[in-house]
Amino acid sequence: MRIRLNAPRDWLLKQGFKGDAVLVRSNGSRIAVRREGVLDVHSSVCVTLEGYDGTLRGVDEVSEAYPELKH
Repeated sequence: MRIRLNAPRDWLLKQGFKGDAVLVRSNGSRIAVRREGVLDVHSSVCVTLEGYDGTLRGVDEVSEAYPELKH
């Protein structure tokens, strides 16, 4: 199942983000996330990162497994 999250552009730039990152969840598990294309000061202020979790099958499972991503 695809996982999508948004992050502030300026924060990502300050962290030295180059296109790939690791999302560390509150329970300690990790998932690789990435953004296609170059990130710079001209990019949108809200950046979408995507990853994949092959253990999940539906939106309900994603919401339960990733409560940190709920709005």
